[in-house]
Amino acid sequence: MAAFTYLVALWCAAGESPAQSGRSEQLYYRRMVGETIHDVIAWDYPERALSMLEKNPSLVHSLNRNRETPLHVAAAYNNAEVVLWLLDHGAAPNAKAYNDFTPLHLTTNGAIAKLIITHGANLAQIDAWGKTSLQLAAEMGHGHLADAILESGYPIDLLSALLLDRRDDAKRILRENPSAAQPPQRMADLWANITPLGIAVAKNDKELVEMLLEAGAHVDSGTDRPNVGTLTPLCNAVWAGNVDLTQLLCQKGANCNVPGGKFYGSIVDYAIKARKFRIAGILLVHGAWPPGYLVAAVLIPLLFACLLIASRVWRNKTSMGRAGKS
Repeated sequence: MAAFTYLVALWCAAGESPAQSGRSEQLYYRRMVGETIHDVIAWDYPERALSMLEKNPSLVHSLNRNRETPLHVAAAYNNAEVVLWLLDHGAAPNAKAYNDFTPLHLTTNGAIAKLIITHGANLAQIDAWGKTSLQLAAEMGHGHLADAILESGYPIDLLSALLLDRRDDAKRILRENPSAAQPPQRMADLWANITPLGIAVAKNDKELVEMLLEAGAHVDSGTDRPNVGTLTPLCNAVWAGNVDLTQLLCQKGANCNVPGGKFYGSIVDYAIKARKFRIAGILLVHGAWPPGYLVAAVLIPLLFACLLIASRVWRNKTSMGRAGKS
């Protein structure tokens, strides 16, 4: 049945441009499966979406399987016209979808962000990863979105300042509030350690790293990475190949037995396989457990050497015994 459906969709799209082909497949999908307001918004049919909403205003609060409201989808697909209509007709600007994302977490458009903010968005609300919409925008490199949030009067935090390369703001925050060096809540991320110390390390900014440590940042401030474990600023230093910062963090007491990533047993395992031997040496000197293959590479030749020596000693003793009897 699935194959038949696909062939019919291809037949409907035959002889059309790529854009027309995409529209034909969407039309066929709607006829066979049915459509939701979320689909229509995602497929960029604003006129049809507004028509559906006007006929049935209760759709404003409907949820899809990702727990998204129409506002989430319109914000994510940067459809300003639909966003404005939804907000003017009671859409909740702080509704939580998957990963506790609000519409402001999902948009990448500064103008849409301003609309959501003026309709009561809570800029301090965090998602399931522990990030505000400003921090997420800063991490993803959406500068215009971050600017829109800051233009609303929301104060910049230390992590966002570091992510946005606003060093002067970061230094000012540390001077005024040294406790900001240690984040109030633990975060999670798919890629790296995203504590203030971890970001400064990732950017190879030794001055800010030292300032953060002096202000009280914990050298092992952790970020949870699903299916990997707790990543620390040391992970960022090793991944960046920064020998000086690796040495500095180790001297400050960093735990050297931390994950090295999804495909590495430990951070020293990563350093060895990435041929960063100087960094691997620093980690081993400061207490990193050597990987099993490294232990085997050392112990097996040593064992053979011991056996060889023992064999020669035994032969010498045997020869001397025979010589004494004769």
